[in-house]
Amino acid sequence: MPLQPESSSLRTIGIDIGGTHIRSIISDGLNIGQVNIEKTPNTYDVLLSTLRRIIESGKSTGELSSVGLGLPGRTDPEKPIWIPKLPFLNQSPLMIDLEKLTHLPTTLINDAQAALVGEVNFGAAKGCRNVVLVTLGTGIGGGVMIDGKIYLGHNGTAGSFGWLLAPVRVFPNPEHGPWERWASGNSLLNASRDLGLSVSELIEQANESPESQAGGVLTDFASRIGKGLGSLASIFDPQIVVVSGGLVHSWSLLRNGVQDGFNSTASPSVRNTPIKVAILGSDAGAVGASVTSRNYFNTNH
Repeated sequence: MPLQPESSSLRTIGIDIGGTHIRSIISDGLNIGQVNIEKTPNTYDVLLSTLRRIIESGKSTGELSSVGLGLPGRTDPEKPIWIPKLPFLNQSPLMIDLEKLTHLPTTLINDAQAALVGEVNFGAAKGCRNVVLVTLGTGIGGGVMIDGKIYLGHNGTAGSFGWLLAPVRVFPNPEHGPWERWASGNSLLNASRDLGLSVSELIEQANESPESQAGGVLTDFASRIGKGLGSLASIFDPQIVVVSGGLVHSWSLLRNGVQDGFNSTASPSVRNTPIKVAILGSDAGAVGASVTSRNYFNTNH
C-alpha cells in the first residue's frame, strides 16, 4: 500500500470495531473528520445493522467511495479469521454482507496495522517509511511497515509482538505470549496487587515518591517494555518506534525506564532510534482503516 493517501474529492469511511466501542471517521485523503463513537453490539446481526447505519449516516453528508474496517484480530482480504474479543465474527461473511447492504467496496485490516497506517499518514510517524508500532494495553501487539508497505507475513499475523521471548522464565499460554505476560497492562495489574494497590494507586505513589517501593515496581515494569522495544528495533531497524495504547497515558513516568531497558537490548546501531507516543490515540485505527480502503481501491481499480 502507498505510504501517503491519494487526494481526491471522494471520501472514504474508516470504522474501527473494538471489543467495547466502534469508532468511525470520514477522510477525503488530506483531512480527517470528527470521530463518531458508539458501543459495540454483541451479536452479528445487530453489529451488521449498526455498521450499515453508520455508513448510511456518512453518505448523508456526501458521497462515499469505499469502506475500511479495522478488527481486533486476524483477518484476510475476504473475511475475519480469528477475533477473540468478538468471537461471533470468526469466519463470518462480514465484508460480503456489508457490501450487499451498502453497495460500497470494503476492505478488512487488523486494528493494530490500521493504527500504524494512521500514524504514518497523520500522526507521530508521518513521512516515515520504516516503522514499528507497538500497542501497550492489557495485551501487546502492533504492526510493521517496511519500505512504505505494511508487512503482513505469510499468515497475516506479523506484529504479534506479545510472543517475543521474555528475558526471564515466563511461560506462554494459548492466548498470551511471554513478553505480553511479562510487560503488559495485566502484568502491571498483578504487580500492583502484590503491593495491595490498584494500578492507579501504584502510579500515584510512584509519581509522588520515585524512590518508594511503588516507584521501583514501575521503573522495573518500564524497563520490561523497553527491553522488548530494543529487541524489535534490532530486528527491523526502523526510523521510529511508535507506542500506543492505554499504558502511554503514564508515559512521562515510564519514559526513562523504557529508554534504559531499550538501550540494554538494542544493538548499538539502533540505540538512537526515537521512541514516540502515538498522536492519534484511540482514533488511529479508524483513520488507518479509511486510508487503507482509499489506497487499495485507488491502486486496484
